Amino acid sequence: DITQQLVSHASLKIVTIKDGQVGITFNNGTLEILETGRHTIAKATHVLAGFVSTGQQTLRIAEVTGMSLDNVELTFDAAICVRVVDASKAVVMLTSGRADADIVCEIQANIQERAKLDLSTIIGKNRLNKKHEATVTPAESPGGDASESGGGFRTAIHDSFMHLFRQEMRNECGIEVINMAIEDVKIVDHELAKALASAAVANSALERQTIEAEIVQVKAQADSKVASIDAEGKA
Repeated sequence: DITQQLVSHASLKIVTIKDGQVGITFNNGTLEILETGRHTIAKATHVLAGFVSTGQQTLRIAEVTGMSLDNVELTFDAAICVRVVDASKAVVMLTSGRADADIVCEIQANIQERAKLDLSTIIGKNRLNKKHEATVTPAESPGGDASESGGGFRTAIHDSFMHLFRQEMRNECGIEVINMAIEDVKIVDHELAKALASAAVANSALERQTIEAEIVQVKAQADSKVASIDAEGKA
């Protein structure tokens, strides 16, 4: 069937590369990338290894664990959105070269493992109980406005990850990291989690009392001003 993406007959192969894909082949062991279109391969030693998508893909990163700088053990799930921009680099840097290996699965698995390792390292350089400032400029952070301060622990991890991991993957592996999101941050120590939750509730109550006191003060100032104007008017 000539409409099939791969048609094989002995050493002859007809390969159709669709838009949004590249073909990975090895010609006598040398990596060659097939672009969009129909290609005829006549040599028996020119082997098709697979097809790699150049579109956006979302990869799950499950159970990232690490110890923060203030000795709080955390675990969370994350997701990253990536795109292959240089297939040659991606194949060379992120695959093992085994004949029976699935190139796409190897690339995705290696991206996930490297992301998990970098996230664990970044966690160790940040404190959980701290008002974090944005670590990158808006131009460097495609996920949002990084100029906003006090974004919290998740924002600090996101900014650091996008600044460091994105640059590393783009330059070394030909992978563009479009964005990253952290989900379900949990503190492993249940007693510590309860204590932090109690502290957060107490802090919220204190903030509410402060706001109420400010409202009373503003109202008193307004009443005083009204009374002064009324007295001046009568005089």
